[in-house]
Amino acid sequence: MRLLPIPYSIPVPIQPDPKKAQDDVNEFLEKKTKERRSIEKRREEKSKRQEEAIKKTEETVRGGVAQEEKFAEEHENRLRDFKKNEDQRKKEVQEHQRKKHAEEAHMLERKEEEKKERAQHQEYLKDMRRASVLKLRVEARKKKSEDTEREMRSAAEAEAFRNKQQAELLEHRELRKIAESSRKRRGEIDARERLEKEQANEEARKHRTKISAEERTAIQMMEQGLTQVRMQIRSLPPPMQRAEEMRLSGEERQRKEKIEADCMRKSTQVEVDLQKDLSAITQRAKRERDAICAGERQDKTQAETILHQKKAEADRTVKRKIDQAARTAEEIRKDMNTGEEIK
Repeated sequence: MRLLPIPYSIPVPIQPDPKKAQDDVNEFLEKKTKERRSIEKRREEKSKRQEEAIKKTEETVRGGVAQEEKFAEEHENRLRDFKKNEDQRKKEVQEHQRKKHAEEAHMLERKEEEKKERAQHQEYLKDMRRASVLKLRVEARKKKSEDTEREMRSAAEAEAFRNKQQAELLEHRELRKIAESSRKRRGEIDARERLEKEQANEEARKHRTKISAEERTAIQMMEQGLTQVRMQIRSLPPPMQRAEEMRLSGEERQRKEKIEADCMRKSTQVEVDLQKDLSAITQRAKRERDAICAGERQDKTQAETILHQKKAEADRTVKRKIDQAARTAEEIRKDMNTGEEIK
């Protein structure tokens, strides 16, 4: 028996997928691109932070230098102001000493002059005492004159004010009384006008009700009469019956229209009469109110005229009293120059 050789499989090499290989390459390249961009971004941020730190350091240094320059300038200004104030103080001390010496010399001269002035002043005081007595007496008389005129004027003006105030108070009372009386009379007229119009409307309503009742009664009576006629027509032969019913229907329509027209005419007349009555009531009330208003205006005008007269009289009275005060004051002032007053 011949043995056959055992067959065996030869390994076949696996071929790579071109599409997958390309995807792997693209993924690798994209990953490297992202890493490169991240590194560049960190470098830029680090560079930016370094620039900001350098800028802050430079600003700090510049600020320190400016502060030192400012302190130096202020110190120099203080020294300059101190020197200026010291020079001014020395000038003031010298000026004070000069004025002091001048005042001492002036005081010596002034003492000598005061001796002479005191002697002259004593004589002057004697003359002034004599003149003062005379002046006081003249001023007292002048003051009495002014006080008298002022008191008389004030009393006259106060009296005139009271009189005017009293007249205005009386006028206000009279005007209020006139207005209240007129308002009351107008209210009575308004109430009477409303009542008369209500009565006229009520009377018209009664007439309209009566006319409506008459219309219904007339139609009922007509219909009752026509009912009896229709009963009689039914006993006629058919041809005559139809002719009579047509004639009766026409007559019924005419009679009903006549009744309605008559009632309408009566209702219209009632409305016309009502409007006439209402218009007459309104006109009469208006004439009465107008008469009351005219009387009120006349009474108020008369009250105002009386007030004006009283005020005018008060003004004339105060003018007379003020003139009298001026004459009295003038008489008092004339006595100031009499020999008795100037001894």
